[in-house]
Amino acid sequence: MLILFSDTGGGHRAAAGALTRALLEIEPTAVVESLDPLISQGQPLVRRLTSLYPKIIQRSGAAWGVIYHTSNTRAAFTALRGVFGRQVRGVIAGQLKSQDPDVAVSVHPLLNHITLAAIRRSGRDRGLMTVVTDLVDLHRGWALPEADLVVVPTEQAREAVLGLGVPEERVRALGLPVDLRFRPPAPGEKQALRRRFSLDENRPTLLVQGGGEGSGKLLRVVRALAWGEHEWQVIAVCGRNEKLRRRLSRVRFSTPTAILGFVDYMPALMRAADLVVTKAGPGAISEALATGVPLVLTGYLPGQETANVRFVTESGLGVYATRPEELRQAVSRLLEGGGRDVSAMASRAAAMARPYASLDIARECLAIASRYAGSREAGGPGVDSETVPVGESQGEASEVEEAHRNGPVVGRRRRWTGWGRRNAATSGEEAAGGAGAAQGAATTGAPEGDVRTDEAAGERSADDSVGGAPTPPRSPEGRGRKGYRASSQARR
Repeated sequence: MLILFSDTGGGHRAAAGALTRALLEIEPTAVVESLDPLISQGQPLVRRLTSLYPKIIQRSGAAWGVIYHTSNTRAAFTALRGVFGRQVRGVIAGQLKSQDPDVAVSVHPLLNHITLAAIRRSGRDRGLMTVVTDLVDLHRGWALPEADLVVVPTEQAREAVLGLGVPEERVRALGLPVDLRFRPPAPGEKQALRRRFSLDENRPTLLVQGGGEGSGKLLRVVRALAWGEHEWQVIAVCGRNEKLRRRLSRVRFSTPTAILGFVDYMPALMRAADLVVTKAGPGAISEALATGVPLVLTGYLPGQETANVRFVTESGLGVYATRPEELRQAVSRLLEGGGRDVSAMASRAAAMARPYASLDIARECLAIASRYAGSREAGGPGVDSETVPVGESQGEASEVEEAHRNGPVVGRRRRWTGWGRRNAATSGEEAAGGAGAAQGAATTGAPEGDVRTDEAAGERSADDSVGGAPTPPRSPEGRGRKGYRASSQARR
């Protein structure tokens, strides 16, 4: 299995990692590889363009919103694929050739259509599965009607891909793949984890995060919640934003605050928290739901995250507060009265959560892989990276390739009239009576420029001549302009 993602933010990377671990949990002997054809393994031009994403979302979310909505039209998305599609397809094709997977799984909207093109040129049938990692509002790049299966996280996302033309039988709402370590805390585990992280085990705890890149105005949020003295304590995770981590570490907050960089134990931190304060990213929301922790949303990325705010607030899973004073009041209101509101939201989150979505998606992936595993033996490299059509042998495919290079062999009056011609002619003639039907077809004549052939044998007919003069023999010397002149003289 090949999992295709891009390191344009932590969500796609986290989904790819969760699927990999789930696949190996179910089938330890499976061969699972990941590929980032845009950044890590991408061509220089593609890598430079896609590497701008983290900088854009940190500096101007509005600018990203314009880019997102502009690219979310049929014409613009087609043009976008035309800019870098060929380079990305080359990277994917190389991985398909070296690994020869039975199924490719895409968790990025820009890779679905390009992966389909690479599979069609790879020389054998393979499965293609799309796993949508946006919650509600989807980019049209997610909608691929030709995919074997499109997995969506919510019913709203299901309606969106159906509206974009994906057949209903190829869509399944299984949830968003999150790490299996995200789960509700066991009795007494919350207090034990707080002691482990040197926190007060009896004090309400806020987990503040801004995604893997530390975006979402994290500095302003931490200052709003920790600058003055409050009843809660704060865990601030800055992700890969090392500059922000160093800056926050130098501040002496009145509220107990732990400043962390990029961590790989986020599930444990979330189980130690009473509230998760974050932007409206789909990964953070799904992880909080799987853990059963309410959300306080402080912002969203215009485009794919806009509708996530409404999803959280209307479902009773959290609140939305952007300004510092508004944020402090929202947290105080949720924690007052012994945290009754927090407990109610946690119960609703647990009811809506799909903590084992990764395993469900992995089972579907393994089922698709098993369907295509048989083509591994039957398949082979195609002609010029194109699939050999049904009915054409490898020998015939090489002749097709030569015909494409040199053009029609006019000297032998032989012309390729299309893919699968021999297969269609053979079935028709043999069904009509075998050799007798073929001979009848040879004596009735053929349109000018076509060759009467013994299709059952795949060889040129012995009667193929013009005006009683034999045509030049089949040989490499008969090709090209000289062969054409020799044939013309023979016909005259």
